[in-house]
Amino acid sequence: MGCGPSHSPSIAKDDIYVKDIDTPLHSIQKSLQEALPLRATKQFLVVAQLLRSISTNALELEQGSRATSAAPKITRPSTSSEDPGISRPRDLRVTGGTCRELSIQWEGESSNVDYHEIYITSQSDDQRKFGGIVTGKDNTLTIRDLLPATEYEIEVTSVIGKKSSGEIKKSEPTTLKTSTGPYIENLRTKKITDRSLEVRWYPAIGEVDHYAVTHSGPDNVEIEDAYLDEDTTTYKLESLDPGVMYTVSVTPQKWDPRIIGDAQTIRVKTDDKFEEKRALKEHIRTIVDGETIQIQVDRTIPVWGQCKEIYRNKEDLRLTPEVSFKDSHRTYDLGGPRREFLTLIIDSIMTGYKKDDDDELDVPMLLFEGEEDHKVLTHDEVLLEKGTYGMAGRMLQHSIIWGGPGLAGLAQSVKEFVQTGTEYVTLHVDDVPDTDCRLHLQMIIDCSATELSTLGNDVTTINLLVDAGINGTPMNINNKDVLLQEILLHQIVRCRLRELKQFREGFDCLSLIQFLKHNPGALEIIFPKHKDSITTYCQMCPLIKFKPRDSADKKQAAQNFMKYLQECEHRQTTGVEESSITLSKVLQFITGCPVLPPKSYGNITVWFHENPLPIAETCFQDVYIPIKFHDYADFRSAMDEALNSYEGFGLS
Repeated sequence: MGCGPSHSPSIAKDDIYVKDIDTPLHSIQKSLQEALPLRATKQFLVVAQLLRSISTNALELEQGSRATSAAPKITRPSTSSEDPGISRPRDLRVTGGTCRELSIQWEGESSNVDYHEIYITSQSDDQRKFGGIVTGKDNTLTIRDLLPATEYEIEVTSVIGKKSSGEIKKSEPTTLKTSTGPYIENLRTKKITDRSLEVRWYPAIGEVDHYAVTHSGPDNVEIEDAYLDEDTTTYKLESLDPGVMYTVSVTPQKWDPRIIGDAQTIRVKTDDKFEEKRALKEHIRTIVDGETIQIQVDRTIPVWGQCKEIYRNKEDLRLTPEVSFKDSHRTYDLGGPRREFLTLIIDSIMTGYKKDDDDELDVPMLLFEGEEDHKVLTHDEVLLEKGTYGMAGRMLQHSIIWGGPGLAGLAQSVKEFVQTGTEYVTLHVDDVPDTDCRLHLQMIIDCSATELSTLGNDVTTINLLVDAGINGTPMNINNKDVLLQEILLHQIVRCRLRELKQFREGFDCLSLIQFLKHNPGALEIIFPKHKDSITTYCQMCPLIKFKPRDSADKKQAAQNFMKYLQECEHRQTTGVEESSITLSKVLQFITGCPVLPPKSYGNITVWFHENPLPIAETCFQDVYIPIKFHDYADFRSAMDEALNSYEGFGLS
């Protein structure tokens, strides 16, 4: 699109012509697209559409009188008689419309007409229905609640008299055949990169001449991308910005510009870590081995005890894990059991470790403490001596290599230490896990010089300085910043330095750290922020692929499913307590993993069945949804029931 002043390009008289009225407009467009900018092409199309519409209407009027005897007869109530003396409506035409409504207008004498009756007949079921009534002075009406992509015959009759008087006379009806606008289904995205994305959709339902594709970014400025012929159902948007949320719309258009098709819209975010993910995937290929290792998991006992043998030999991490669950009737692993197992081990890292398997006190020892996005390793001599932190590092590496989730919510200081191995990391007061200590340090940061004279000599401040190895140096306005950095360095790094080193060593058993040094942007893939680890509706949409929806029941079920996903996201973001079902739980039900891992997923295929509850095949990432529920509330109840009873692979 040009940004300069608009101008009309010069076109020779014989350069472009329309051979006949049935020439598709997209064919005309193709001959113009190279010569004209997009906006000029659009303007030409609108003019061409109007000219062809006028020509078509004139042709219909000319042929109408000759074809009257051959027109299909419509049975009308015999409560009144047609009077040839009453002027019938003239020039009945469509002035606008969408896929669910049509606006009509006509001409005629209004001085002696009391009102106009409008009836519509759908060609899909041949049912004649009342469309509306207007006074004799009015000559326009918008008929609503129509079916999309459906042909209708519209009938307008002028009426004199009132039913109460018993004398009603009607003119001969004037009829017009037209159709509501087309619509498309299953608009989705594919091949999302940092600078481009591809949209796809099913062919339009109804008469369509071309598709209009537009998109807008955060500024909500709509950009016209392309006009595509009716055989094209994919389009690639390029030159986008990384990590930006875009709204993409596709509108099917009839040749008649007055009737607008139903625009489908999707919101999608470009990938701000696309290159890093690709590099990580390539690096992982150099690590893995073609051999397999069998892993059997018992859900009834802590996963830590079962992992000791698995993670003792680092070379075993290269082998493809084939996981089976003791309480499952299935023995094969095509991806689902593996993803669930990796999810379990990452959860166990964050929720804690039981010191002794025989310990009667079922109190886990935490490996991490602190607030979300500020979690740091705990300081625990027992766990350190057992090598627990090192095993946690190997477990994380195993998850990353084989398509499991990363470790979310860690402090930036921990991430940087894993990457560099030095104390020179970003320090933030919120990374201090002890609440009282953190509040006291925040008071020092915010205090004035006068207040510091008191706080600097406070016993809590003195103890913090002593713990950091600073004795006999009172805090004042001149050394405040330096001493605060020393306190933060001790509280966040030095007092747990051995734990950090052990965790880092375990994570580096297959040289992932060397990869991070050359690809620092990948750090946020392995250690995402808490909010980035939560699955969103926009992230799931590109993965969903519906099997052909060849019946009304299947189409309704598909709509209910997408509405359910949106509702689950709303529950997730607002904390609504009416249900515990979130989008993450839906994803885990279908795939075995509640988050989108660093290694990309394939499609999530949605099938349809007659059963009252949904069923998932996590190995193939397939879900079967019920088609028996037309009411959304019943569909939601069935989905909630299935997901609330879900306990893991083989138990859904």
